[in-house]
Amino acid sequence: MPKSPIIDVLENIREKHIRDTFRDFLSLAMSALSKDEDTYREVLERYRTLDKKADVAEDHFAKALAAFFEETARDSSIDHLGRAYESSGLSNVNTGQFFTPESLSDLCAELTLPEFDDSKPMSVSDPCCGSGRMLISTMRRLHVDSYFYAIDVDRMCVDMCALNLLARNANAYIVHGNTLSLEAYGGYILKRSVFGGYVRRISTEIAQQVIEYGLSNQEQAA
Repeated sequence: MPKSPIIDVLENIREKHIRDTFRDFLSLAMSALSKDEDTYREVLERYRTLDKKADVAEDHFAKALAAFFEETARDSSIDHLGRAYESSGLSNVNTGQFFTPESLSDLCAELTLPEFDDSKPMSVSDPCCGSGRMLISTMRRLHVDSYFYAIDVDRMCVDMCALNLLARNANAYIVHGNTLSLEAYGGYILKRSVFGGYVRRISTEIAQQVIEYGLSNQEQAA
């Protein structure tokens, strides 16, 4: 797998291991896009030193986000974040974390939805979403106002999935939680608009409602 332009930029930040840098990149991106200034400042503070390397790091993080949006605009069928994650050896093999190959995700979407049905919105759930690869494959076959419901126990995966779906202007709940124990820790709500995607963090309480009741009661959770 070729090296990701996102990782190329992030490797310019040499103060931390690439896993930590990639995690912080995702957190900063989602904090900025959801207007969570407290978390943004908290993450960036990890890079603040007497020689003001935080300012340099912030610039590299911004360039990495621009690289992601450029790559996604060029080809939205590809999970560029997931590829960056995998190509840098960041997936957690100790917990059995292996992302579904994109070709297999496309096949699953084709088998589940053999004919394009873009006449009305549908609801799609992925209880172990990873970077959102299966949802990316599915959304290309559905009405643009369809709703996506995703859960993952790994916070980095939650951020990747949210950023991926936000870049594709999707409606979604992305929950940080455990599907098996039905425990929720937080997450995001994404709303589609003609001006591009909108995202806000959701509280643990709302995330808990979503993980327990699913999309059938999404109006209660919203």
